[in-house]
Amino acid sequence: MATTGQFQFEAVDEIHNVTGTYIYDDTWFEEDASVLSPRLRLMSMCMSLASFPNPEDRKRPYSNAESLLMDLGFEDVEVNKDFQRAPEEFTIGVIAARKEVTLHGEDCTIYVIGFRGASYGREWYGNTIIEARGIPIGFRIALDKTVKFLKDYTARHESDHKRRRRKLWITGFSRAGAAAGLAGAAVTRHAASWGYRKEDIFVYTFESPRCMPKELNADYPNIHNTVSKTDMVPLIAPMSWGFERPGVDDTVLPSPRHTAWQERIREVRSVLNSVNPGLESAEEGFTPLAISGTRITPIRENREYHEKRGKLEKWWYEADIGDYFPNFIRFMGSKLSLSVGKPYLTDREAYANYYERSFGIVAKKYLGSDADQHEIVRGVLEDIYRRAALPPIRAVLFVILKRGKNRVLRRVASRITAIILFRIMTAKGFRGSRRELAHMRVSIENMVYYFLFCASCDVRENDFAYFGTLGENIGRLRGAHSPELIYSWLFSLYVSPM
Repeated sequence: MATTGQFQFEAVDEIHNVTGTYIYDDTWFEEDASVLSPRLRLMSMCMSLASFPNPEDRKRPYSNAESLLMDLGFEDVEVNKDFQRAPEEFTIGVIAARKEVTLHGEDCTIYVIGFRGASYGREWYGNTIIEARGIPIGFRIALDKTVKFLKDYTARHESDHKRRRRKLWITGFSRAGAAAGLAGAAVTRHAASWGYRKEDIFVYTFESPRCMPKELNADYPNIHNTVSKTDMVPLIAPMSWGFERPGVDDTVLPSPRHTAWQERIREVRSVLNSVNPGLESAEEGFTPLAISGTRITPIRENREYHEKRGKLEKWWYEADIGDYFPNFIRFMGSKLSLSVGKPYLTDREAYANYYERSFGIVAKKYLGSDADQHEIVRGVLEDIYRRAALPPIRAVLFVILKRGKNRVLRRVASRITAIILFRIMTAKGFRGSRRELAHMRVSIENMVYYFLFCASCDVRENDFAYFGTLGENIGRLRGAHSPELIYSWLFSLYVSPM
């Protein structure tokens, strides 16, 4: 019989907890893991959310997950060392527990593995270090740590239960979803040596990036990936680099303009408001934009002009967020194929050789900062962006982007970098040293040049349509990755099925 209760998890602002409702039943594990269970999927989302760090309990950041597991009747709750300390470059927080049950008259032990799926801090550095081959190093280290922790945990608790049938339940959100998928694939691939049957390994991931090289992937019908068409995270790393998700993407959330979304938006909003009233539902799609003179305006206002020039593909004129962003990713990989004679974003090796270090340093220094430092840096960057959008400055930038050669773009990138560093250093409350920022200068300049070059190509080829749209809708893009939104959609399906 299903039980219902309340659990807490870290809100998207990473400052306070919010409360959700869970529904759980041991008998859901009687089913074959390869068959998608909407009920277990919702419970897996709850487990993923609870595994976020508790922002109100810094000494025991895993306490939300521990409380939920104990409510569900699990025991012997343990966490690895990484979950007991602040995130670093290659850490991965993991929590485990077990529960003895009887399913179909057979004694079983359910083992559960949850991953820290938010407030990654310096762990973002590991996300950017892709390397030229194999599983990206950040995820490879996470996989190795998880496998060792699970083996050690099982060994400590199996002595009196060797005759029991084992069930394994693994779940994670975002980066933790990628780790969950890799761990699930590793155990499934060698199920017999782990003491499991493949049909007893239940893996549910949410908004997971791609991290499995195609040549290493296999058939894993027991790994169920829930992804949203409006979220950019599942589109990374690009398929053009040879990456996939292990398992089946058979649980796709629709685009906001899709009929299925429109039919459920009232129920989704109701759940969302009960969980986090201040969060928007990110229901509106992208607004296709393009240059009109030196202004960026919606395509609908000058559609005839752009159709006559024939610059934009037909899907552009009717595109919503679910169609736009995948096309944007493909555009980045195909049309912007050369940078000073060196390919980038077209293949994995090019990124690893030319841009990996720059992205990694910025991810470590910026994304790994304390929350208040993060807000200071973000505020500086947003202010610079707003100033650059002023009509006189934008007009000059458009001329530079449309006519500027690479050496000109390099000089502009250097100037913008100097402004960024000066503004950050003089920001009230910033604690970074001049030496640290000096080390970041080259990386920031490379990234600024990278975006200027992309924008320059976009201005000439597409009237700035791709970058203009992305810039104007970046807030909605962030909202699409909000775990509260995914939870609200799944909960609405359970309570009021279509």
